[in-house]
Amino acid sequence: MNYCKCGCGETVKKKYKRGHGSRDRKLSEIHKNRISISIKKNLPSSVFKKEQHPSPKTEFKKGQRPSKNTEFKKGHRPWNKNLTKNDSLSVLKISKSKLGDKNPAKRIEVKEKMRESKLKNIQKNFNNNLPLSPTIGKHETQIIDYVEKQLDIKFKRQYYCGGYFLDGYNEEHKLAIEVDEPFHEKQKEKDLERQIYIENKLGCNFIRIKDSYIKIMRGKNGSN
Repeated sequence: MNYCKCGCGETVKKKYKRGHGSRDRKLSEIHKNRISISIKKNLPSSVFKKEQHPSPKTEFKKGQRPSKNTEFKKGHRPWNKNLTKNDSLSVLKISKSKLGDKNPAKRIEVKEKMRESKLKNIQKNFNNNLPLSPTIGKHETQIIDYVEKQLDIKFKRQYYCGGYFLDGYNEEHKLAIEVDEPFHEKQKEKDLERQIYIENKLGCNFIRIKDSYIKIMRGKNGSN
């Protein structure tokens, strides 16, 4: 008959009864930390204060648990470490200004690059790298032809400017023309922003004609 070597007096088949072999064993600090963390995870959260409760997703070895004085490696340091709330807000304001939120000229430049990039992407992926041909309005050609006869000038159709396409543009007289279909009534602010950008970019004057003008033209020509 064999007795447990821990001295408990219980009979065993081998040297120790299950769990008794570790009684006199010396544990390393890492092992002790792992055991304490596993015990804390299985206890209710009410036992610990908020700052003491271990994260369920994180297990830190000795020396790796972050504290107020922990030095983080490059790329791991929180951006607002040691900053007050007001300091953090000022940093955010600076970052926004770098993106152009407080710099109208830079914001316009960024938007222009985004438009051009979007058009290049469409041209490459959906148009086999062929030049893009924007949609032409139902009465656009007729109206611009009529204005050309009245003013005795020629407009370049679908003139490209900073990610936009103008219905027509005359470089000699610096005159741009746009024919507005009914849906433009719902995007007046967007059209005005676009117009101001083109006027500043080309230093031109702008003519906007509503698509319904075709009825007046037909009336003048005596057609139905």
